[in-house]
Amino acid sequence: MRFRLTIILLLVVLFIVLIAQNTGDASITFLFWTATASRIVLLAITFLVGIVVGFLLGRPWRRGRKAEPQRTPPAEE
Repeated sequence: MRFRLTIILLLVVLFIVLIAQNTGDASITFLFWTATASRIVLLAITFLVGIVVGFLLGRPWRRGRKAEPQRTPPAEE
């Protein structure tokens, strides 16, 4: 658990550095819609969407892994 938390914190710190270094504007085109926004905002939105998708994809796996009671074999005499 501690290793996983360390990796997550490292990735978040690296992402914050990435955001801080990309402060210019970016143009986004989707089908017939075009918008201009700060790269910071676009990266933050992408990050949040990734968190939500990861959370939703991880949920079904946790639901199916319920702990089963340990069965001990009968004692032989």
